[in-house]
Amino acid sequence: MKKIKVDYDDLIFIYAYFRYIDLSLDRSRWNLWFEVKSFFSDKLQAADVLNYLVQKYGIPQIDIDWKSYVVPYKRRIFLKKIFNLYLYEVEILYIYKILKTFEQYLDLDIKNYNITIEKLRLDAAILNTYILEAKISSKDLRQLMRVVHFNVANKDETIGLQCFYPKNFKEEI
Repeated sequence: MKKIKVDYDDLIFIYAYFRYIDLSLDRSRWNLWFEVKSFFSDKLQAADVLNYLVQKYGIPQIDIDWKSYVVPYKRRIFLKKIFNLYLYEVEILYIYKILKTFEQYLDLDIKNYNITIEKLRLDAAILNTYILEAKISSKDLRQLMRVVHFNVANKDETIGLQCFYPKNFKEEI
Protein backbone atom coordinates (compact mmCIF):
# COMPACT_ATOMS: atom_id res chain seq x y z
CA MET A 1 0.00 0.00 0.00
CA LYS A 2 1.35 3.39 -1.01
CA LYS A 3 2.21 6.06 1.57
CA ILE A 4 1.51 9.77 1.13
CA LYS A 5 3.66 12.39 2.88
CA VAL A 6 1.49 14.81 4.87
CA ASP A 7 2.58 18.15 6.36
CA TYR A 8 2.66 18.22 10.16
CA ASP A 9 0.40 21.30 10.21
CA ASP A 10 -2.15 19.37 8.15
CA LEU A 11 -2.02 16.41 10.56
CA ILE A 12 -2.74 18.77 13.44
CA PHE A 13 -5.56 20.41 11.49
CA ILE A 14 -7.13 17.05 10.55
CA TYR A 15 -6.85 15.86 14.14
CA ALA A 16 -8.42 19.10 15.43
CA TYR A 17 -11.31 18.91 12.97
CA PHE A 18 -12.06 15.28 13.78
CA ARG A 19 -11.81 16.00 17.52
CA TYR A 20 -14.26 18.86 16.94
CA ILE A 21 -16.65 16.47 15.12
CA ASP A 22 -16.24 13.75 17.76
CA LEU A 23 -16.87 16.02 20.76
CA SER A 24 -19.69 17.93 19.06
CA LEU A 25 -21.53 14.77 18.07
CA ASP A 26 -20.99 13.30 21.52
CA ARG A 27 -22.55 16.40 23.15
CA SER A 28 -25.40 16.45 20.64
CA ARG A 29 -26.99 13.21 21.86
CA TRP A 30 -29.34 15.14 24.14
CA ASN A 31 -30.29 17.84 21.66
CA LEU A 32 -32.52 17.98 18.64
CA TRP A 33 -30.69 17.56 15.34
CA PHE A 34 -31.74 20.99 14.05
CA GLU A 35 -29.82 22.57 16.97
CA VAL A 36 -26.71 20.68 15.93
CA LYS A 37 -27.21 21.71 12.29
CA SER A 38 -27.63 25.31 13.42
CA PHE A 39 -24.36 25.16 15.38
CA PHE A 40 -22.43 23.82 12.38
CA SER A 41 -24.08 26.12 9.83
CA ASP A 42 -21.81 29.09 10.53
CA LYS A 43 -18.67 27.05 11.29
CA LEU A 44 -16.00 25.59 9.04
CA GLN A 45 -17.75 23.19 6.68
CA ALA A 46 -16.61 19.62 6.07
CA ALA A 47 -16.75 20.37 2.31
CA ASP A 48 -14.11 23.10 2.76
CA VAL A 49 -11.81 20.73 4.65
CA LEU A 50 -12.40 18.05 2.03
CA ASN A 51 -11.67 20.47 -0.84
CA TYR A 52 -8.46 21.60 0.85
CA LEU A 53 -7.25 18.02 1.32
CA VAL A 54 -8.21 16.96 -2.21
CA GLN A 55 -6.40 19.98 -3.73
CA LYS A 56 -3.31 19.32 -1.65
CA TYR A 57 -3.10 15.51 -1.66
CA GLY A 58 -5.44 14.34 -4.42
CA ILE A 59 -7.72 11.35 -4.14
CA PRO A 60 -5.97 7.97 -4.10
CA GLN A 61 -7.32 5.66 -6.78
CA ILE A 62 -7.86 2.41 -4.90
CA ASP A 63 -10.96 0.31 -4.40
CA ILE A 64 -12.16 -0.19 -0.84
CA ASP A 65 -15.14 -2.20 0.34
CA TRP A 66 -16.17 0.16 3.15
CA LYS A 67 -18.71 -2.32 4.54
CA SER A 68 -15.95 -4.77 5.41
CA TYR A 69 -13.15 -2.25 6.05
CA VAL A 70 -11.77 -2.22 9.56
CA VAL A 71 -9.37 0.48 10.71
CA PRO A 72 -6.04 -1.21 11.34
CA TYR A 73 -4.95 -0.30 14.82
CA LYS A 74 -2.97 -1.73 17.68
CA ARG A 75 -3.93 -1.68 21.31
CA ARG A 76 -3.12 1.75 22.70
CA ILE A 77 -0.78 0.48 25.38
CA PHE A 78 1.59 -0.67 22.64
CA LEU A 79 1.48 2.54 20.65
CA LYS A 80 4.68 4.52 20.54
CA LYS A 81 5.06 8.02 19.25
CA ILE A 82 5.93 7.61 15.60
CA PHE A 83 6.82 10.97 14.17
CA ASN A 84 6.49 9.90 10.58
CA LEU A 85 4.42 12.20 8.49
CA TYR A 86 2.97 9.59 6.19
CA LEU A 87 -0.55 8.30 5.81
CA TYR A 88 -1.47 5.27 3.75
CA GLU A 89 -3.79 5.80 0.81
CA VAL A 90 -6.54 3.92 2.60
CA GLU A 91 -6.22 6.25 5.60
CA ILE A 92 -6.54 9.30 3.35
CA LEU A 93 -9.64 7.77 1.78
CA TYR A 94 -11.00 7.01 5.24
CA ILE A 95 -10.60 10.69 6.16
CA TYR A 96 -12.44 11.68 2.98
CA LYS A 97 -15.21 9.15 3.67
CA ILE A 98 -15.80 10.48 7.19
CA LEU A 99 -15.86 14.10 6.01
CA LYS A 100 -18.27 13.30 3.18
CA THR A 101 -20.55 11.32 5.50
CA PHE A 102 -20.54 14.14 8.06
CA GLU A 103 -21.44 16.62 5.34
CA GLN A 104 -24.33 14.39 4.20
CA TYR A 105 -25.66 13.94 7.75
CA LEU A 106 -25.79 17.70 8.26
CA ASP A 107 -28.04 17.90 5.20
CA LEU A 108 -30.45 15.24 6.49
CA ASP A 109 -33.76 16.22 7.98
CA ILE A 110 -33.75 13.91 11.00
CA LYS A 111 -35.18 14.61 14.40
CA ASN A 112 -32.73 13.12 16.90
CA TYR A 113 -29.29 11.63 17.26
CA ASN A 114 -29.28 8.03 16.05
CA ILE A 115 -27.03 5.00 15.69
CA THR A 116 -25.64 6.03 12.28
CA ILE A 117 -24.48 9.35 13.73
CA GLU A 118 -22.90 7.48 16.64
CA LYS A 119 -21.05 5.28 14.12
CA LEU A 120 -19.73 8.41 12.42
CA ARG A 121 -18.61 9.82 15.78
CA LEU A 122 -16.79 6.57 16.57
CA ASP A 123 -15.12 6.58 13.15
CA ALA A 124 -13.77 10.08 13.84
CA ALA A 125 -12.57 9.07 17.31
CA ILE A 126 -10.93 5.88 16.06
CA LEU A 127 -9.16 7.73 13.26
CA ASN A 128 -7.75 10.23 15.75
CA THR A 129 -6.85 7.76 18.47
CA TYR A 130 -5.33 4.95 16.46
CA ILE A 131 -3.97 6.60 13.33
CA LEU A 132 -3.23 10.30 13.86
CA GLU A 133 -2.43 10.56 17.57
CA ALA A 134 0.83 8.60 17.32
CA LYS A 135 2.14 11.12 14.78
CA ILE A 136 1.54 14.24 16.91
CA SER A 137 3.71 15.53 19.73
CA SER A 138 2.44 15.42 23.32
CA LYS A 139 2.61 19.21 23.58
CA ASP A 140 0.37 19.64 20.54
CA LEU A 141 -2.01 16.92 21.73
CA ARG A 142 -2.59 18.79 25.00
CA GLN A 143 -3.68 21.80 22.96
CA LEU A 144 -5.80 19.70 20.60
CA MET A 145 -7.74 18.20 23.51
CA ARG A 146 -9.13 21.67 24.22
CA VAL A 147 -10.68 22.34 20.80
CA VAL A 148 -14.03 24.15 20.93
CA HIS A 149 -17.18 22.09 20.23
CA PHE A 150 -20.98 21.99 20.46
CA ASN A 151 -22.44 22.38 23.98
CA VAL A 152 -19.05 23.11 25.51
CA ALA A 153 -19.26 23.54 29.29
CA ASN A 154 -16.63 26.23 29.76
CA LYS A 155 -15.78 28.29 26.67
CA ASP A 156 -12.90 30.00 28.47
CA GLU A 157 -10.91 26.77 28.54
CA THR A 158 -11.31 25.89 24.85
CA ILE A 159 -9.27 26.81 21.82
CA GLY A 160 -10.97 27.87 18.58
CA LEU A 161 -10.63 25.61 15.57
CA GLN A 162 -9.13 28.47 13.53
CA CYS A 163 -6.00 28.29 15.74
CA PHE A 164 -5.24 24.92 14.14
CA TYR A 165 -5.66 25.97 10.48
CA PRO A 166 -2.59 25.24 8.36
CA LYS A 167 -0.73 28.33 7.15
CA ASN A 168 -2.10 28.22 3.61
CA PHE A 169 -5.60 26.92 4.43
CA LYS A 170 -7.58 30.11 3.77
CA GLU A 171 -5.84 30.65 0.44
CA GLU A 172 -6.63 27.18 -0.84
CA ILE A 173 -10.35 26.94 0.00
